[in-house]
Amino acid sequence: MTHEQPGPGEGNGGQEPGRRPVEGHGGQEPVQGPAEGEGGREPGPEQGPAEGPGTQGGPPPWWGAGQPGGGGPAWGPPPPPPGRHGPPPWGWGWGWPPPAPKPGVIPLRPLQTGDLFGGVFATIRRHPGALFGTIALVHGVHLVLAGAVLFAGWHVQRGTLDRLFDTSADELPAVSDLTSVMATFGLVWLVVMVLALVANAAVAVACTTVTREAVLGRPAPFGQVLRAVRRFPTVLGIQLLTGLVVAVPAVLFALFMVLTMVALLARGDVGPWLAFLPFLFLGAGVLAVWLWIRLAVAIPAAVFEGQGAFAAIGRSVRLVRGDWWRTFGCSCSPGPWRWD
Repeated sequence: MTHEQPGPGEGNGGQEPGRRPVEGHGGQEPVQGPAEGEGGREPGPEQGPAEGPGTQGGPPPWWGAGQPGGGGPAWGPPPPPPGRHGPPPWGWGWGWPPPAPKPGVIPLRPLQTGDLFGGVFATIRRHPGALFGTIALVHGVHLVLAGAVLFAGWHVQRGTLDRLFDTSADELPAVSDLTSVMATFGLVWLVVMVLALVANAAVAVACTTVTREAVLGRPAPFGQVLRAVRRFPTVLGIQLLTGLVVAVPAVLFALFMVLTMVALLARGDVGPWLAFLPFLFLGAGVLAVWLWIRLAVAIPAAVFEGQGAFAAIGRSVRLVRGDWWRTFGCSCSPGPWRWD
């Protein structure tokens, strides 16, 4: 028995698949399928044009390439349009922070060891005349005055010194001669030390002034540095006060040691107690260094801010609070960064 296959249009009401009857034409009109790439929807009147890239299936413009998953979103919200608010600030997406400003020899940020040494050599290279010229002038005057004082002391005691060093004399030198020589040269030593303190104060002011100008990227002429040296009386007062404060632990240690030795000798047993003296000496040294660092930036405070000696010391204590180790590293570095 032969089965006939239905022809086109049979089983469908006499219509071929994909065609529909059209009235008044006596024929059939092809039925169009769904539009490709539009999900079976034709754009209606309510659908307007795309507002920008990424709104009809593409990724937003702030999606970074190479993100996990083939273009995942970058961290943070999308940046503002560049045309309205300028370029996006640091922190949008991936990127490095902007470099710290560097108007002079060091960047204006917390310094590392390399920044310190680089700043030292850059300051010396940029301002050799202001630094070495002022140091040579101040210490040259100091050496001349110290030599003059020493010569004056020798001239005053020349006869006494001849009698003391006369090897042909059979009698011992008189006590009055020894006392006179010791008093004279003790006075000479005191004057030389005062001159040294004045010279060190003047050099500290000069180095601090040059360092300030180098950090700010400004010139430091020799005349300006010499005019700044006039503030050395304040710096000299700071150095004397700092020396007294730092000497307190040493004085207390010496007083404690003397009283302890007297008490132990009175009892007649000093052996076991002598073992504690090195630890006491070490503790006094640590306390002296701690106090010295707390007062290390008093000179820059006096030169930069124009403060007096006591106000500058208080300012140094407040500035070093919480940054003792950083200040210790700066104070122990060479060059004009060493404020003491």
